Amino acid sequence: MLFLITMPAVLITPKQGSVIMKTRGKILVVDDETAIRDLLSDILEEEGFEVITAAHASLAAIRGQYVDCIILDLHLSPEHSMEGGNILVHFWEDTNCKVPVIIFSSFLGILSVEETLKKIETVCGKGRNIFRCVPKSIGVKPLIAAVNDCFEREHAALR
Repeated sequence: MLFLITMPAVLITPKQGSVIMKTRGKILVVDDETAIRDLLSDILEEEGFEVITAAHASLAAIRGQYVDCIILDLHLSPEHSMEGGNILVHFWEDTNCKVPVIIFSSFLGILSVEETLKKIETVCGKGRNIFRCVPKSIGVKPLIAAVNDCFEREHAALR
């Protein structure tokens, strides 16, 4: 079972020995492509976020505790179409889970966002935490903008 608990958006994390850096929040990146995980991790860390990565649903279940946002690839391996949907099913079972999800998938290049959301709802049930869907084909900048928008919305809700 996957337990995801929303934490405050500012965490204190030790980095580089004894230097303490404040982070803007903790993000779980779930993608089967190592290059994508590494790229997103580097960029998001430069933006001030703490990043946890996972290649598939079972690793996400282990690593996905105490996150503020999830960036999720839907099609994580050829033999497990919509495996990312399995992650959504697990944490949507917890009705108190409010962790926003940003779908970042090449799957979005094949179907429209509306068709993708319908497919997610078919697999997972009606999703209430999908913040935004960003096709991989349009690059990383729109994804970073979506992450920043997501955290700005969360901060505004706390005020």
